[in-house]
Amino acid sequence: MSLRKNTIFHAIHILSAALMPLLVVPYVNRVLGLENMGLYNFAFSAVSIFLVFATVGLCAYSGREIAKNRENKEELKKIYSSTIIMSIIAMIVVMLPFILMTFFFEPYQKVRGLLILFSAMIVLHAFHTEWLFVGLEKFKYIAIRSVILRTLAVAAFFIFVRSENDLYIYAIISIIAISGVHVLNFIKSVSLVGFSLKGASPFKMGYSAKFFFFAAVIASIYTFVDRQILGSYSTNELALFTLAMTISTLACIPSLVLARTIAPRLNYLYSTNQTAYKSLLQKTFNLTVYGLIFSFVSVFVLSRPLILFMGGEEFLGAVYLLRMTSSLLIFTTLSVFINLCVAVPSGKEKNTFFSGIVVAVIVLTLNIALVRRYGAFISSLAITVGEFLGLITMIFFALKQKILPNLLRLEHLKYALVGIVTGASLHFIIPRINLGVLPNIVILGLISGIIFFALNMLIAFIIKKDDEMIRQIKGFKKGKN
Repeated sequence: MSLRKNTIFHAIHILSAALMPLLVVPYVNRVLGLENMGLYNFAFSAVSIFLVFATVGLCAYSGREIAKNRENKEELKKIYSSTIIMSIIAMIVVMLPFILMTFFFEPYQKVRGLLILFSAMIVLHAFHTEWLFVGLEKFKYIAIRSVILRTLAVAAFFIFVRSENDLYIYAIISIIAISGVHVLNFIKSVSLVGFSLKGASPFKMGYSAKFFFFAAVIASIYTFVDRQILGSYSTNELALFTLAMTISTLACIPSLVLARTIAPRLNYLYSTNQTAYKSLLQKTFNLTVYGLIFSFVSVFVLSRPLILFMGGEEFLGAVYLLRMTSSLLIFTTLSVFINLCVAVPSGKEKNTFFSGIVVAVIVLTLNIALVRRYGAFISSLAITVGEFLGLITMIFFALKQKILPNLLRLEHLKYALVGIVTGASLHFIIPRINLGVLPNIVILGLISGIIFFALNMLIAFIIKKDDEMIRQIKGFKKGKN
C-alpha cells in the first residue's frame, strides 16, 4: 500500500483513539464525579505499571524487526512466535506481584475491586499483536477494526454508565474497549504469518529487546508512578492532574500521526537507502513541527474552555495544570519523533533509555519531596521540567553519535512566529465570544486554524516573491556585465 494511503488509514486509527475520550471523558467526568474518577485513575495507573513489565519492550523491538524482515516469511514467523511465547511468560511472572499488591498492600484496598477487574488487561496483553500489523504496514485493517470497536464502546458508555454508582460498569467497558481488541488481532495475526514452536527463541528475543524494555520501565516511572505518589495523598488532586495530562496527550496525537505512520518505512530505508531515508525524515520533521506549534498554541490559550468541556466546573482546578503541561506538546512530541525516526532505525534505542532516566529522576525526586505540600502542581511541574531535560539528553546523544542530521530550517522559525501571533489573536478574541463551552471551542479552534494557516501561506508567498526578485536582480547584473 502507498505511503499516502498508509498515512490516511493510520490517521483514522489514531484520530479514532483521540475521538473516543473526547466523546466519553466529558460525559463520565460529570456522571461519575471527581472522587470516582480519582479512584479509577489511581487503579488504572497502577495496572499500567504492571502492563509495562508484561510487555518487556517487545512491542517496539518486534515491530522494528518485522519491518526489516517483511520479505522473509520464515523469519516473520520466527519473530512472531518468539514474541508471543515471551509475552505469555512475562504475563505469568507479572501476575504474582500484581495479586500480592491487590490483596495485601494497604493503599490499594480502596480500589481492590477495580484492580481485580483490571487484571484481565494483563492477561489479554500477552496476545497484543498490533506491532505486527504496524511493522507490515497493514494500516487499513487496523483503522477499520478500530473505528468499529470504538464506536461500539462509545455507545456502551452512554447506554450503561448512568450514575455515580456505575464506576465498575465504566471499568468493564473500558477493559473491553482497550484489551478486547487483542483477541481479534491475535486470531488475525496467526492466520497472517503463522505460529510455530519450532525455531522460536523467546528468551533471546526478550534479551534483544532489553533496551526497549528498560526505556519502557523508566517511562512508566514518570508516567504512572508519579500518579501513584499523588493518588496516595489525594485522589481528587490525581483526577485534576490526569485530566490535564489527558488533554495534553490527546493534543500530541495529530502531530505524531505522520511520524508513527512513517516509522516502519524509515526503519526499512535506513538500512537500504540512506538518501531516501534523510529526505523522508526531513519532510516528516517539517510537518511534525508545523503540527506541534499549532497544537501547543491552541491548547495553552484555550485551556479554560477545554477543561470546562472535558470535566465541568468541578475540574476547573486543572486549568493552570493544563497551561503548564501544554509545553509537553513540544518536548514530548520532539522526543518521540527522535526516538521513532532516528534512534530506533539506527539501532540506538538505548538513547531513549538514558533520556528516560533523566526524566524519571527529576519526576520522582520532585514528587517524593514536594507532592504532599503542593499536590498536582508539583506533579505537573516535575513532568514538564523532566521531559524538557529528557529531550535535551536525547538530542545530545544523537548529535554525539552523528545519527541526527541538521533538520532545522528557516521555515521552522516562521512557524514559531506565526504561532505567537495566533496565540495573541486568540487571547484578544476569547472574551468577545460567549456562545457556550462547546461552540466556543469549535469557533475558536477554527479561528486559530485559519489564522495560523493563512499567516504561514502569506509569509511563504512573500518569501517566494523575494527569492524571485533576488534571482531577477542577479540575472540583470549578470546580463549587464
